[in-house]
Amino acid sequence: MKTLIPSIILALVILGSCTKEQRIVNRMQGKWTVTEVEIANQGEFEPNMVFQFDYCKTRTTDFCDFSLHDFDQDVTINGTYAIGDNGESVLLSSLSGWWGTNFDEFEIEKLNSRRLRLINYNAETGEYRRFELRSID
Repeated sequence: MKTLIPSIILALVILGSCTKEQRIVNRMQGKWTVTEVEIANQGEFEPNMVFQFDYCKTRTTDFCDFSLHDFDQDVTINGTYAIGDNGESVLLSSLSGWWGTNFDEFEIEKLNSRRLRLINYNAETGEYRRFELRSID
């Protein structure tokens, strides 16, 4: 009986703990204003854009939903995102042609409760290379 209770507690802790990918999804969940973007070979800009990363359970789905509202162009882009197996990258894909049917991988260079920095080291000319985001939730 003395070993049964600690064993049950240990099992509950292990079962209740999140994967690294789920912790990233949990932290990214919500609205983020884009404070700065860099477009490959075109420079940095201060756009009027907001990302909304939806919550999902990584154990039940491979992709979560996101939207990006560009207030300057009055357009909303819907897409999906997935956290890389290493928990250090995010794959973004647009459902409405922003990135076409291709997946773009961004390294998660910084992520805390207030800031998110995504960098695409393989961005080609005219593609988004870096996003600087600030939480607004």
